Amino acid sequence: MTYRLSFDDFASLLQKTPVITPWNPWLKVKLGKRVITFSSPSEFWLAVNRLQPIADKPTLIFIDQNETMAGNYAFLPKVQCTYDPFRDPEFESLLVQHFHELCSMPGVFKQSKVPDYFVEAVESSQPVIAVFMVVDGLSFTDLPGDSALPCLVDGVSVTPEGMRRLVGNPHVAERLFMRGFWNRVGFSYWDRHNELADQLFYTFTEGQLKKVEGFDQVLEWFDMEQLKERTYVQIIRAGLDGYVHNHRDRPPKEHFLHAIKKDIANLVDQLRKIALPFVLFVTADHGILWSYNIPGEAVFLDAGAVPVRYYREKENIPESLRQLGVWHPRDNAFSLPVSHYRRRLKSTEWGCHGGVSVAESFVPLLRVFG
Repeated sequence: MTYRLSFDDFASLLQKTPVITPWNPWLKVKLGKRVITFSSPSEFWLAVNRLQPIADKPTLIFIDQNETMAGNYAFLPKVQCTYDPFRDPEFESLLVQHFHELCSMPGVFKQSKVPDYFVEAVESSQPVIAVFMVVDGLSFTDLPGDSALPCLVDGVSVTPEGMRRLVGNPHVAERLFMRGFWNRVGFSYWDRHNELADQLFYTFTEGQLKKVEGFDQVLEWFDMEQLKERTYVQIIRAGLDGYVHNHRDRPPKEHFLHAIKKDIANLVDQLRKIALPFVLFVTADHGILWSYNIPGEAVFLDAGAVPVRYYREKENIPESLRQLGVWHPRDNAFSLPVSHYRRRLKSTEWGCHGGVSVAESFVPLLRVFG
């Protein structure tokens, strides 16, 4: 039997005995160097049988979620910690300190791997309709509940890089074409005259890329189209990004969130009405750090028309900041922590992104199979 404990109770138990728990990357980061961790019971067994003693620290033994314990370890408590990093204020600083470590940890969904996750889901479930939807600006914490998974934006949290990571290289459409999805349809607010849209819908012909003014036109297409052959559908939907950069009044965030959730629910309903096997992935390019969540003791560095949360060139980063933020080599960008900003927000700016914070760096990953 596996018992569930709060973090405080879990930490207290660790002071008394080695503990076995399912692998949890967030917990490993939270406990840090305060404990000795082993990646498996066998690794622990080898350590205790060496001549060199184990350091006198609390000891944690990780196992795979579905791993069954051999009788040799029955004397050790097997518990599950209910620690939720998204409710822990300390996790903001832990995220920055361990960002690259988290990017390499198993069990952490990463934005750059989303194309792989999607193609693997298509291969394993063999749907007739594969739908990939990207929302422009949406934090993981904006979609509460058990349906969405946290996905780490493993790069600078801005739209062009985030969108490109999500379609992948080679492009998802190309990869699915090789798997029999020769029919494809794209929905965007921009046509091919927009450079980013042209990249996101690479290999889509003029007839396959449909410029829309609202999501209702996407739903109407699903309602009218008679889909019989394997079809890949790629959708770009406006999120919260456009409302935080240049808006004359405080954006009604909850209203916009309700509209996004309703559109997702309606899309699922339309797919189920078609009565063909489908896979739907919904995610976002980056999250949003809202102005009212900026700490009161935040440091504002520069002025003028500079990005709020990141630097583009390594040599431009002030020496005093180099150990505080996160450098993204692939993007040639440096993201600031939640405590630092290059400038103050303008009166028409209600939020920002580009830095490393729970709000900006974690987006939802929703997977629906039907």
